[in-house]
Order: sequence, then structure tokens, then C-alpha cells
Amino acid sequence: LAVLSAIVQLQTTKTGQYLIKQVLDKIKRIKRMKGREGTIVQLNWIPGHTGIYGNELADRTANEGRAKCNHYTNIDFTLRTSYSAMRRRMRERYTAPLKIEAPKLSVLKSNTSKTSAGKLTAAKTAKILNELPKATRCLATQLRTGHFPTTKSYRYRFKLIVSPKCRTCGIDDSISHRIFICRRHIMARITLRRKITKINIRFELGSMLRNAQTLQALYEFFKPQLTMYPRYSGGSA
Repeated sequence: LAVLSAIVQLQTTKTGQYLIKQVLDKIKRIKRMKGREGTIVQLNWIPGHTGIYGNELADRTANEGRAKCNHYTNIDFTLRTSYSAMRRRMRERYTAPLKIEAPKLSVLKSNTSKTSAGKLTAAKTAKILNELPKATRCLATQLRTGHFPTTKSYRYRFKLIVSPKCRTCGIDDSISHRIFICRRHIMARITLRRKITKINIRFELGSMLRNAQTLQALYEFFKPQLTMYPRYSGGSA
């Protein structure tokens, strides 16, 4: 009834609303047909949401539920109970541990340059990132996911340059290479290591990615590189 009432009261002429008028005309025509005077028409308002992940997920879940039970089953859920169930499902789905895996960030064999395996829940990660300035949060996300646009190995993956090799060292120019090995950044590395060890954090990528202070130190280490190298160009490293 609410949907039908809204259609009847519709006065505006926005794009697509002619379809609503056609629906109303069809309903009136059905009700005027002989023997159909008492016909009950039920309308369900479903907003268009093609391509929106959350709504598509809700659609699939609803379809699964409809397939598993009688179509006329009434579920006596209060709105508050429904919200509680949704929040619980979201926590289960999105607070799974986020793994920081060294092999995905680097293929280097040096033990000192590899990330020690570690786990952070989404909530703990958010808490750490919220303590940081916006620019540092952005860098932290890039380092955690391995998507750091100034490294040649990253740009090579997207065929933006012809080689992933560091011009100075002759090996793949990755995040770990920049932090632990590259001769071009020796002085910056000494400063970074001094800052990290001063707060009793191991000079390993995994440990540094799990601490707000070390993430800020990493930002200061990488900041000159962000201005030195064109973000997505083929400039040398």
C-alpha cells in the first residue's frame, strides 16, 4: 500500500518516472477488467543497485534464504534483532586476521630483509593507522599491500618501464630492497635503523609495519623518494 500510495501521489516528472505511471495505468486496467474487480495487487519497492557489492551480497543472501525455506514463512524479527545479527556477521567477515607475508613483498634471500610472519586484526590495524597523519596512513597501506608506486618492480608489473632492476644494485627494486639493501639509500637507512632500534623494535619489515612510531619513521625514510621519482613514470631508481 505504501508503494501504491507513493505512485498515486507522484507529481514530479523526473527521468524514468513515466515507467511508474505506466505501472499505475496497468493496475487500473486490470481492476477494470470483468471478473477482476476484487484483484489485490502487491507491489514491492526494490531500488536499483546493480554492481554495488554490499547490495549484491544482500541479494545473494536473501536468495539463499528463500531457497531454503517456505516462501510464506514469517520470521518474527524485530529491527533491533536484525541489526544485531548483521553486525555480528560483519564482524565475523571483516575482522579476520590480516597477514603480512614476506614472500609477497620480496623474493630476497637475506633473513634480515624478510618480513617475519605476523597477524593484525582489522580493528588493531585501524587503531594503529588512526594515530598517524593522512600521508603516513597512505604510505602504510601501500607498504602493507606491496603496492608502492615508486619501486621499479611495481611499475614493471604494469609494463610502465622495461626493467624491474635497480640501476645501482642490479637486483629487483622492491620495498624490502629499498629499506634493507640498496646502496643508494645507505645514509637514510642508517637514520631509519637508529630510530627503529631506539624504541626497541626489531629492524624487520613485519615488526615495523605493526607499530605507529615505526610507520612514521618509514614515512620519513620514503618521503624524499616520493618527490625524487615520478609516481608512475619510467624514471630511473
